Amino acid sequence: MMSTENNSQMDPSTAFDHAQNVGETVRRKGHWHGWVWLTIGLITPVFLIGANVNSVPGAVQIWIAIGFMTVGGVLAIWETRRGLWGREAAKADKPFTWAYMIAIAVFAVPTIILDPTRADAWLITLALLPSIPCLIAAWRILTR
Repeated sequence: MMSTENNSQMDPSTAFDHAQNVGETVRRKGHWHGWVWLTIGLITPVFLIGANVNSVPGAVQIWIAIGFMTVGGVLAIWETRRGLWGREAAKADKPFTWAYMIAIAVFAVPTIILDPTRADAWLITLALLPSIPCLIAAWRILTR
């Protein structure tokens, strides 16, 4: 950060360039949250199908779950350490997180009851459902 003494000696053109650079840095860092949402939206169906279909061997299911937890954990830690959220990310995060959690529950109930053996169309459709709020949140954050 510049001191007051340096700011008073800065010509308007340099100050404007500096403000634009700071604005671009904040915008880029603010978009990071959109990339997190996009990543979670893309890997969620793989996790849900791979970890719930009985035709996938148990050891593979465990590794799929560990992979999903690892990616989610790393993204959450990285996101927390970045310390900067854009305005749109802050507005979108809570409602889209709730929508994601509800969609996961909508997926979980029938798969617990029916215990699918194959990746049938209904299972794939339900597995894609939680990606919808993730992709919408990513789009909202990344396009603003």
